Amino acid sequence: MNFVIGDKVKVNAEVEKKLDTYIRGLIRSYGPGARFLAEARIYNQKKNLPGTVDLIVFLPDGSADIYDWKSQEVADGETELKWFKEPAYRLQLDEYRQAIEEQFGVTKFNKIRAIP
Repeated sequence: MNFVIGDKVKVNAEVEKKLDTYIRGLIRSYGPGARFLAEARIYNQKKNLPGTVDLIVFLPDGSADIYDWKSQEVADGETELKWFKEPAYRLQLDEYRQAIEEQFGVTKFNKIRAIP
């Protein structure tokens, strides 16, 4: 069972191990020279729109990947993403892309992912 204490989330050991394995594997999947920026605060000046991206990976060729993990309530027996969430995630990721392009000068993006 997962529960919240203040601003910290407690998870059971099995879930924690799976998350740790996933993140370590993701980081290792990038070659030398990749730079990782976690909980990156970004700002789109043109739209006066701030945001926080969970992970931006800057690659040696000047491109970047964007990862944004999503938490959501899932009812018992549900396994699918609610139909109305996907367009909102796409819109948010596009706003992130524009802000990163403006703020960091990145013009090529590879993976842009919202991960439920």
